[in-house]
Amino acid sequence: MVDHEETEREILRLVEQAEGHDRAMLLIIYRMHQELISNTLATRQIARSAEEHASILQEHARDEMALINQIRGGWRAATWSFAIITCLLGALQAMALRELNAAREQIALNTARLYSLEAENGVQKDQLWSIRQHLRGMNGEKQ
Repeated sequence: MVDHEETEREILRLVEQAEGHDRAMLLIIYRMHQELISNTLATRQIARSAEEHASILQEHARDEMALINQIRGGWRAATWSFAIITCLLGALQAMALRELNAAREQIALNTARLYSLEAENGVQKDQLWSIRQHLRGMNGEKQ
């Protein structure tokens, strides 16, 4: 990197020694030198600002990606939870359906047994009635 202060001193020394047209030309060169220095300083400042801005944007992008990954993880966890709950509820429904079918079968079996017992009871009732009638007839009782 060139030491601009030394260059500036050299130009000013030459301006003091020069005359006329050369002096005017050296003053223009001196002025251009000052503008270039100002431009360089401004460019460096802009470059630093741009680097800071780029750093901030990269940090912001990392933060957003972290948030997006958290959201993805949340959706993934929610999806798995929903799937597990659905499976558990499906299994519970299947168990309840099996229990209901077993209860229906038992009710049907008990109903058939009850019908059979009532039919037997009716037959036995008729037999008892017949025996009673027969016994009354033997004893000569009136009905």
